[in-house]
Amino acid sequence: MSIGERWRLFVAVDVPEPHLAAVADATAELREKWPTARWIPIENQHVTLRFLGSTDLDLVPVVGKAMVEAASGATPGAISIEGAGAFPDLKRASVLWAGIDDPNAVLGGLVADLEPHFAALGFESERRRYVPHLTLARFRAPVRLDDPPLAIPATDPFPVEDVVLYRSHTSSKGARYEELLRAPLHG
Repeated sequence: MSIGERWRLFVAVDVPEPHLAAVADATAELREKWPTARWIPIENQHVTLRFLGSTDLDLVPVVGKAMVEAASGATPGAISIEGAGAFPDLKRASVLWAGIDDPNAVLGGLVADLEPHFAALGFESERRRYVPHLTLARFRAPVRLDDPPLAIPATDPFPVEDVVLYRSHTSSKGARYEELLRAPLHG
């Protein structure tokens, strides 16, 4: 370790592989239509709750403790993947995503529980409204995705029983995510 070393961190919920495979099948035609898009490999797909970014290595244990504290008060629940969308919108998409159906606001509750813990550590509060999603692809130049209408069929619900602190390793070959800590929901 070097002095002042920083790690790119984020907190996420994992999605079971069969659900990710179903989404990949549903978007196969889009992969053919936009082969130059940066399609996110299945092993890198997750539902991000909070991106922390470049974090001083000395803070990593404290970040983990804050995540565990927030998770300990959160109630497990179930979510499913359904629908699709894009940021900033379908007419000029730079990011294609699969939607998350969260009928009991499990993810929104987790985000709200995490926020004060990370704010106390000096992380800037997220200003954008939280939109739970599964990032599928990034486009170098914006594309129009609303013709034909974009649809991803609903998956079966799956449990959200824990949250994961990940470290992102970036390189010219893409990102690789390293699990640092998994915290169960106990609420």
